[in-house]
Amino acid sequence: MKKNTFILIAILILLAGNLSAQKKSTLPAEIQKLYSQMVLVEGGSYNLHQAWIDDYKEDGIPVTIKTFYAQKYEVNRELWFYIMGTKNDWWETEKDGSIDMTKPANGVTWEEAIIFCNKLSEKAGLTPCYDTTDIKNVVFNENANGFRLPTEAEWEFLGRGGIKSEHRAYAGNSNGLEDIAWTSCGYRKASSLMNCGLLKPNELGLYDLSGNVWEYCWDRYSENPECRVIRGGAWDTENSKAMLVSCYIYHIKPDEAICSTGLRLVKNK
Repeated sequence: MKKNTFILIAILILLAGNLSAQKKSTLPAEIQKLYSQMVLVEGGSYNLHQAWIDDYKEDGIPVTIKTFYAQKYEVNRELWFYIMGTKNDWWETEKDGSIDMTKPANGVTWEEAIIFCNKLSEKAGLTPCYDTTDIKNVVFNENANGFRLPTEAEWEFLGRGGIKSEHRAYAGNSNGLEDIAWTSCGYRKASSLMNCGLLKPNELGLYDLSGNVWEYCWDRYSENPECRVIRGGAWDTENSKAMLVSCYIYHIKPDEAICSTGLRLVKNK
């Protein structure tokens, strides 16, 4: 009897997996492509906001992160345009007059990023994470299964390499910036926005967490709650390498954008 029960449970688990796969296979190609870019990040504990640049220091606020999915790359213009149907003036034209849609979707506001996440979730048949009835006071449903922005703690966990962390200052598998970050203050100097995923990934297989575009987080900036947190530095970061370390916190008003702001998606397991 126990053997039969075990077999039945195994069959149900297999069917559930097949049904999930079948559901994904009916989604638009753009959504299927996004799913293929999502990496399962095993949760763990660490100290948030370590004050390091060159030396690893165990100080900060103890936090525990649940297992979740994170996008390998920053959201590109192709996916943004597919969901939002709009381009913006920050998307520069190439020499031939075209726009490179494989570059990060830069120059978007935090509010636009929230709306994008909701529309994308609906397109994927998922429950949106944000109530945008009042866009100035967005409500976050932490239990929803839709695509969303990482919390600040989740982003820093990703930047450090999660439980695979090699305790490096920057979000990559190098103690320097030349192999991992497009920036104006390192050896890998960039004079403009670069394509996603050209340099080396970090311990979790995630690209461009340091440099290329600043990435939005859900959280308000503690010293100015009107603003939202952005992390990771950008291609035009030139005044300090400290802005590219995993613990560095910057901020921006939610209805404003600069040419070097973008986003990376996460999703509950």
